[in-house]
Amino acid sequence: MAADIPKGRISGTPKPRVPVRPTKPAAVAEAPAGSIRSAPSPKVAVKRPLPGPAATVRPAVPKAAPPAAAPSKTAPAKPAPATAASKASPQPNPAEALRDARGREAKRLFALGAALHRQGRIADAVRAYGRAIVFDPAFVDAYANLGAAFRAQGKSEAAVASATRALTLAPDRANFHSNLGNALRDQGRLEEAAQALQQALRLAPEAPEILYNFGLVLRDMGRLDTALSCFDAVLKARPDHAECRYDRALALLQAGDFKRGFAEYEARWKLKRNPPRAFDRPRWNGQAMPGKTLLVHTEPGFGDAI
Repeated sequence: MAADIPKGRISGTPKPRVPVRPTKPAAVAEAPAGSIRSAPSPKVAVKRPLPGPAATVRPAVPKAAPPAAAPSKTAPAKPAPATAASKASPQPNPAEALRDARGREAKRLFALGAALHRQGRIADAVRAYGRAIVFDPAFVDAYANLGAAFRAQGKSEAAVASATRALTLAPDRANFHSNLGNALRDQGRLEEAAQALQQALRLAPEAPEILYNFGLVLRDMGRLDTALSCFDAVLKARPDHAECRYDRALALLQAGDFKRGFAEYEARWKLKRNPPRAFDRPRWNGQAMPGKTLLVHTEPGFGDAI
């Protein structure tokens, strides 16, 4: 049988002049909807009539468009097995995401506090360190720096509390033991300070700053010979350590070694906290001054002047 003819495609069929056998229509492949274009004018193959009654003539069927290419029988390639990373993307854990965000904010605030600390803006640094701890209560370096900032403000009790908390979280950090020793020294708790600094030296026996701090405690305790040994070791490692050289001078003066003590005492002019006073006259170096006046001025305290 002939394939169905789409409606509206044939405006009319010409009447044949001679009887013909029904023409076998070409096979028409079913095309997808909307993909049939206008067919070209039909060409009807006519054979010579055979004897006998005339056959009923059916309208010629126009040739259909070429059949669509049959789909390839090749089986589609199977997708590669998913790797362990791509099998299933884990859904973000809200608790972990919140913890990560809080950790990032704590680090940002700690960096801000450290920058403010270096600039001498101690009160602002204390606030930044405190906020960092709010976001990360286990932020050990924030506790350590907060204790140092409290000590700079003269708040020795808060400094001891912060240093103790830092050591609770990280008991093997030598500098934390040293910080605690410094805060205890400020409170006059010299024996406890010495113990804290000895523990720091056990963890870092060659750290100049810790050895210097230990020398300060020993000097305050009156153990001048041991304190001087500490200061000498520090200056051997760091000859430019002005603070240590100044404290060594004080220890020598306390021990009655005035010659070496006053010679070392010149290191006071290199201290950041004690810049030399500016005068528009040259400094006297001990030379004779006939007919001239010598201006004598005080220094850090009346004890030094006397």
